[in-house]
Amino acid sequence: SFRTECVEEFTLPFVEDFESYDASPLCWTYGSTYSSTYPNINTSSKVSGQQSLYMYVYQDNSTPKHTYIVSPRIDVSATPIQTLQTKFYMGVSDLAPNYMYPNTLIVGVMSDSSNFATFYPIDTVTNSRGGYWEELEVSFENYPTDSVNGKFIAYVSQPLPGPNTTYTYWYNQIYLDDIVIRETPECTRPQSIRIAGGTLTT
Repeated sequence: SFRTECVEEFTLPFVEDFESYDASPLCWTYGSTYSSTYPNINTSSKVSGQQSLYMYVYQDNSTPKHTYIVSPRIDVSATPIQTLQTKFYMGVSDLAPNYMYPNTLIVGVMSDSSNFATFYPIDTVTNSRGGYWEELEVSFENYPTDSVNGKFIAYVSQPLPGPNTTYTYWYNQIYLDDIVIRETPECTRPQSIRIAGGTLTT
């Protein structure tokens, strides 16, 4: 099958739809402490095209497990990490997040794509619409300016069970598609919109 050439350092905006891969996201650094089978290219659930990325993790009470992907390098001399955001579609299993299926994705920054110890978490998100895809955004404006210079964006599938769970094992069944890394627009997306003071006629 046809596959576009991988780039070591990308220009913005960076778009990944996972359509040009056969089994693994070869233009990304990736890995898993759960199983070398993951992440992998999936054809059963997608937002657009024919493929998405599947990031499965099973975890019990032992050492935390994670599956991750790391973007190609960003030219931070031209565009500092703090001026960027990522938006992407996240799909989960048919179940909405619960104590057995937390389906938590940690988005962050790395200074060395080959060393997971350099991962700096920025935000933890989940899909609240079990069985459906949801578009999510994460801004990197809070990445510390005095940190070791981050050059890569990382997406980490790691089950983070709630404090009241009685289960001793958890699953993440996460799909990603149509990832975009770009400069943060001047007009950001509204969050937590509420209507107050309405009546039956206004």
